[in-house]
Amino acid sequence: MTGKVLEEHGSERLKKVLSLSDFKGNRTLMFSEHFWSKKDHEWRMKKGVSLNTGNYRVMKEALDRENESIMDWLGVDYVPEDVARYTEIMELARLNEEFVIGQHTVLLHDDRRDPSFFRVEHKGGEDAISFNAAHPFKDAFSKADPNSQMLILDLIQTFSHTTQQLKGQLYYDPNMLFNHLDYDWSNYLKDKLGKRE
Repeated sequence: MTGKVLEEHGSERLKKVLSLSDFKGNRTLMFSEHFWSKKDHEWRMKKGVSLNTGNYRVMKEALDRENESIMDWLGVDYVPEDVARYTEIMELARLNEEFVIGQHTVLLHDDRRDPSFFRVEHKGGEDAISFNAAHPFKDAFSKADPNSQMLILDLIQTFSHTTQQLKGQLYYDPNMLFNHLDYDWSNYLKDKLGKRE
């Protein structure tokens, strides 16, 4: 059995381990609990769960899709109600800000659990761009000069437009999908920048 430890947490006697495992050519993701054997002077596995490729994909899709529900259920990042209400009031005051840069109106949202730095909502012919105030990109963007900001917004808007167009298409080859994304995004951005001149 070969493998690679990705993460481990615990004490001197008991630890939880997340690892990649290869046993007789079967590759799995393994989550296991280990204890220190005083008799043998080595770590021994007490129990564990292994996920093959299919099971990992099902779990990953469910975790991505139901992340908020799971975090709430487990009480991760739980904040007492009075603190949460104060924070909410402060955030609402800050999030009511709206910036207009060129043809773009930029809003703010604050989602500390979301690693994405932006969201785009397509409403008819308009694309509403919202930056995640919890992401450091928002502060870096505010320091950029107006021309750079407008170009960045054009890039985000055209990228989002292109990915929206490709959703639902059947691509069995990832290279084909990325080629279409690159080609369509480049052309859409070219048209967008041409209209601005």
